[in-house]
Amino acid sequence: MKRALSLCFVLLVVIFCIRPEVYAAEYFFDDFDEIDQNYWQVYLNNGSVSSTNGSLFVSSQPSTSFPYIHNSFGIFPETDYKVTFSLKISGSLNYGSGVILSDKIIANSTQVDLGAQDVIFQVWPESQSVYSLWTSLCLTSDLSCNPSYKKIYSFAINTTHKIEINAKDQIYSVLVDDVTIPQTYKKQRQISYFWVGNPQLTNTTTTRPSIQVDYIRVESLEEEKDPVVILPGFGGSWDLDAILTNTSGNNWEIPEFVKEYDGIINSLKNTGYKLDEDLFVFAYDWRKPLDLLADDLNSFLITKNIDDKNINFVGHSMGGLVARSYLQKYNNENVSKVITVGSPHKGILDAYGMWEGLTIWDSAWWQKALHLIATEVNRNSGETELQAARRVSPSVKDLLPTWNYLMRDGIPVPVSLMLWKNDYLIDKNNQLLTIGERVASGHSSDYLTKSELMVTKPTKEDILKGLWQDGSPIKDNPFLFSVGDGYVTNSSAAELFDKGIPMIGNHGEVISKRENVIKILEDLGIATEFAVGSNHDDRKKLAIFKLNSPGVLEVCQLSVCNENLGIVFADKKMIMVPGFMGAFDIKVKSTGETGNYQLLVGQIYETAEWNKSNGKLTNSGQVDSYFYNSGNNSLTMDSATNNRNIFLYYPEGVEIKNINKIRQDILRQIDTSIALGDIYGFDLLVDKWVALHNYVASLESEKIAGINHKDWGEKNNGFARSVFVSKTPDYFTERLAKIYTNLKNNYPSNPENFYKLDKRAQLLMLKSFLGL
Repeated sequence: MKRALSLCFVLLVVIFCIRPEVYAAEYFFDDFDEIDQNYWQVYLNNGSVSSTNGSLFVSSQPSTSFPYIHNSFGIFPETDYKVTFSLKISGSLNYGSGVILSDKIIANSTQVDLGAQDVIFQVWPESQSVYSLWTSLCLTSDLSCNPSYKKIYSFAINTTHKIEINAKDQIYSVLVDDVTIPQTYKKQRQISYFWVGNPQLTNTTTTRPSIQVDYIRVESLEEEKDPVVILPGFGGSWDLDAILTNTSGNNWEIPEFVKEYDGIINSLKNTGYKLDEDLFVFAYDWRKPLDLLADDLNSFLITKNIDDKNINFVGHSMGGLVARSYLQKYNNENVSKVITVGSPHKGILDAYGMWEGLTIWDSAWWQKALHLIATEVNRNSGETELQAARRVSPSVKDLLPTWNYLMRDGIPVPVSLMLWKNDYLIDKNNQLLTIGERVASGHSSDYLTKSELMVTKPTKEDILKGLWQDGSPIKDNPFLFSVGDGYVTNSSAAELFDKGIPMIGNHGEVISKRENVIKILEDLGIATEFAVGSNHDDRKKLAIFKLNSPGVLEVCQLSVCNENLGIVFADKKMIMVPGFMGAFDIKVKSTGETGNYQLLVGQIYETAEWNKSNGKLTNSGQVDSYFYNSGNNSLTMDSATNNRNIFLYYPEGVEIKNINKIRQDILRQIDTSIALGDIYGFDLLVDKWVALHNYVASLESEKIAGINHKDWGEKNNGFARSVFVSKTPDYFTERLAKIYTNLKNNYPSNPENFYKLDKRAQLLMLKSFLGL
C-alpha cells in the first residue's frame, strides 16, 4: 500500500497522520503489497521483480544484467526527515546488488562501474557471507576528507535488518535495528533516490544475490521532546534487598503490582515518549531525608544526560516534595515545570503517628509495607521499635505538619514548642520566591481529611517506650477534619503556590484517574487524545510471611495458596497477602535442605504485629505445619487433628456450640447495623461470618477424615457448610446498598461530604471481604 505526499497532506502545510504512538508527518510509505509503477520505475533486465507476502523480491538467474528499480518522483523532502527501510540480502554474494540511496539516477544498463560519487549510502555485499552498510560521506569529526567508501555496519547473509537514516540540519545519523551508530556524517549531498538492484551491465555472466525489501517509510523527524521525569510517592519505590539488609540499594523501581503510576506513564508513551529517552521514572530510596534525595535526583539527571535539558517533573505525594527540594537546592534554570500531585507541602498529619507513635492511620498496604518491614528486620539489640523506625526512615520527620496541628484541651499547641518539628519544610516554605512560578500543585477537595489531632499527656507506658512525646491521641474521635484527598489536606497540597490544578478523587486517584492524567498532560502542553488511567489499590491490611534459612514456604487459605493467594518473592522466601482476613495454613517444607529456620509472620494495618517461630528441618521431605490466626495474631504449630476452635472474635479455649444459633445472631445483628447505618459494626459482623465459615469448613474436613469431633453432631440442628456457602458476596453487597441508603437518609444536613467519606470506608471494607 502506497502513501505519498497527497495522502497525508491536505494543504501544503503538514497535517499529522495520527497513530496512537507516533506523531510525525509521513511523506511516503510503501509496504509493497503490490508494485505500483506509478511510483516505481522498474527495469526487469531478464530478472524477476515481484511482490510476495507483502515484500518486494528482486532476483535473477546468472546473467549479464540484474533488475533495477528506483522511485519515479521525489519522495524525499528538503526539510529534516528520516528514511526507514527493512531488507534482507541472500543467495550468492559473488557480485554486487543491493540498495542504494543517492542524489542521482544512473542510466539502466550502464557499463561504467559504480563509484563513491554515485552513492550516498549503500547496502551491498562485502564477502561470501557478509553484506554491509557503507557511505561515501565524510565524518562530522573529519577536518578534511575526500569522498570514499566507509563501512558503517556489517550483517550476516540471510538476516533481516532495519536501517534508519536521519537527516537533520547538516548531519546524517544512522540507526541499525533501533541502535544508534555513534558516528555521524556530513550532509554534503541531499538524498533524492532510493534504488534496489543494480543498473550495471557486465561483459560476463555473473550470479548476484537476491534482495528482499519489506517496506520503505519517509517521514518528518519527531520534534525533540522536553524530558518528563515521574516521581512516585512514599513507599512507591521498592528494593527488597536494600530494605532487608538496611543498605542503600541500587535496584529501586516501581514494582509491577503498584499500578497507580501506569496511567501517566502509558499516556506519555502513547504520545510518542520513550522510556529512558525522554521519559524517565525516578524510583528513589524514600527512607532518606528530602535534602539527600535532592542530591540523588541531581545525580540521576546527570547520569541520564538530561540535567541541561528543559525538564518537566511530575511528582506524586512525597515525589513532588523531592522534585521541589531539588529545584530549591540546585536552582536548575533548565527545569521548566514541577507538577506536584497530592504533595504535602505543609506536611501531613499521618506522619505524626508514624514518627511519634509508630502508627500509620492511613495509607495503602504497598505504601507502608516496606517501612514497617525495614523497622522490624533491622532493629538493633536494645533498640526500641520506635528508635529503629526513626533511624531506618528519617524521611518521616520531613513529612511532619508545619502548622499548629495538635490540640490540647481545645487549645492549639504551637509547633515551635514541640519536641519534634519539621525544620526542613518550615525553612523551605519560607524560600519559595525563586521557584513559585515553576510549580503547579495538583490537589483534590473530595474527601474529609485529617487536619488536627486532639491529644493528652502520654501514659507511663508510652513514656517508657518513648512514644507520643508531644502528646498522645485521646481515645475517642481524636481527629478534626478539613477538605482534601483523604490523606493530604487541600491546604497542604495547594495553598503555597499560585497555580493550582483542581483534581478529583482520593490520594491514589489524583495520579491514577484518567481525568487527572488529562489535566497533567494539558498543563505540560502534551496531547491528551490517548490519555489512559490506571488501577488504584487502596487496600489497607497486609499479611506477611517470611522464612529465614532452609526450606520452602507455602501459605494457604483453604485451597488457595502462594501466588494464587498473594504476591510471592521466591528468592526472598517471602509472601505478602494484601487485604487479608481470616486464618492461614503455613507449611515449611524440606526439599533436601536441613538446619534451623525462623518463620516470621506479621500483619500490618495501623500498626505492625509480628510473630516469630523457630524450627528445625532434620530430613528431606519433612513438613512443619503452622496455623496463623490473624484475629488474635497467634501463630501455633498445627497437626492433622488440631481442634482449631480458636478463631477470630472468640477467646482462646471457648468451645463453639450451637453454630446455627450463632449464625442467626450474626444475621440479626447485621440487620441492626443496616438500620443504624453502622458500617464499622457491619464490617465486624462480616469478619465474624467469614471466621465462622472457615471454622465450619475445618470441622467438615475433619469429619471426612474420620475424626469424631465433639463440636460436630445433632446439637447443631442439622447445620451444614452449605448454609455459609449460600451467603455469597452478592448477599453482602446488597446489604451495603441498604447502608448507603440509610446513611444518605440519616444525615441530610451535610449528606455529600459525609456520604463521600463513608462510601470510601464502605468500599474498603467490601474490597477486604471480597479479597480485592
